[in-house]
Amino acid sequence: MRIFLIAAILALTGCQTLNPAPPPGTASASSGRIASLVQLVGCLKAEDPDLKISRCTGLINSASEIEAEPEKRNQLLSTAHVLRGSAYLDKRDDRAAERDIERAIAFNPENAGAYLARSVIWQRKDDFVEMLRDLDKAVAFDPDSAIVYAARAHARIALAFPDSRRSGPLETNLERDAIADARADIVKSRTLDPEYSAPWRLLADIHFELAEYDSAIGNYGEAIKRNSSDAKAFQHRGSAFFRIDDTAGAIQDFQTAIRLDPRDPGSYVKLSWIRAAAAEPRFRDGARAVELALEANRIAGDQQHVTYLMLLPVAYAESGWFEEAIGEQERIIEIIKGTALSSDDDDTRHLLGLYVGAEKLLQLFRNRQPFRLTRSDTSI
Repeated sequence: MRIFLIAAILALTGCQTLNPAPPPGTASASSGRIASLVQLVGCLKAEDPDLKISRCTGLINSASEIEAEPEKRNQLLSTAHVLRGSAYLDKRDDRAAERDIERAIAFNPENAGAYLARSVIWQRKDDFVEMLRDLDKAVAFDPDSAIVYAARAHARIALAFPDSRRSGPLETNLERDAIADARADIVKSRTLDPEYSAPWRLLADIHFELAEYDSAIGNYGEAIKRNSSDAKAFQHRGSAFFRIDDTAGAIQDFQTAIRLDPRDPGSYVKLSWIRAAAAEPRFRDGARAVELALEANRIAGDQQHVTYLMLLPVAYAESGWFEEAIGEQERIIEIIKGTALSSDDDDTRHLLGLYVGAEKLLQLFRNRQPFRLTRSDTSI
């Protein structure tokens, strides 16, 4: 989620021409631009999404009064809409976010921050081709930003490693080309800002997907050295710890990630899987697993992945609530069937795998048996 604030900051590059020290004789323009800058700073400082939305709305409504020059007013409005859109993204209101971001692009088609923000929407739709297109535009309009190169590397990694792919060596030319391009973007990002944590995390993600877990853990550590508030680095390192059978380390990192970013459902999901289905009894806690699963699904809202839904019956089973687990699992199977009917061939194959797994889980619950994880399980 922290990328949303970064996107908002980047959007300020679209207002660099708001100069509070204009030539003599333009005092009214100066006061207007100072007022607009003050309001922009107020938007940026608002960590609460609702407060940010309120402040940005006020700025949008008063833009014509505080900035008379059309070009600069459009830049101001573009930035304000990206900032408000980023707040809607934090609230997971993607429709409102998309409306604001489209307006931002209309006001200033060269606002790199707008394309960066819109790439988040494409990511949530699992449309990494469109995500990459928007990030190409962001790089074109802001070629000196470490942020946009790192974001584009993330899109390339997502294209190379879809959810249905198991960890392991690169197998296709598409994967090799995407990862080569991602590595180039990572190098560029690190060159532009050696202390920026994201490129280190992304390099670690590549090692993780290649099943090079020790290297992944080392690079996640480098990211955390540069930014001890990088929740994604803790979350992803927790998954790497799980792969090397360090469940205690995984739990600690997932708990840290939740503390740092309580609005990201991913960390709740991963920790809930461990509490519900860890192989070692000392790590399991059915009641806590249910709490975490419910919270993950609440946060995700209509962006729920089907694997989020499958977590809840697993947690119910660990708590001994097998009838609830059976009922919920049957509902999930119907969702998978309905989704498969409206999917393309690639999605259908992925959903078929989920369906088979869901049926196996259902049979376990009917036999009054809980589910147990292995370290290769992709849920973690």
